Amino acid sequence: MGSFGRDFRSGGACGEGGGADPSRIAAGLSQKELAAKLGLKPQQIQRYEAGNYQGATSLGRVNPILRALGVKLRPGAELRLVS
Repeated sequence: MGSFGRDFRSGGACGEGGGADPSRIAAGLSQKELAAKLGLKPQQIQRYEAGNYQGATSLGRVNPILRALGVKLRPGAELRLVS
């Protein structure tokens, strides 16, 4: 199962193997709170985390998640999907 590349993970998406998102935890948010910020159901956040955010591959979905977590991308930052 793939995951986002190191650039995204170090900003905090899930690491290898799924599970709790370190960025979400560092931001002090529960899955329910993050879901509310994004207008999603907590089950969707669970699915994203379990699948290393594979289901959130469009920039239109990733950008709000990053903002909700307080992660800022530098100009020219690259998000790569790796397997």
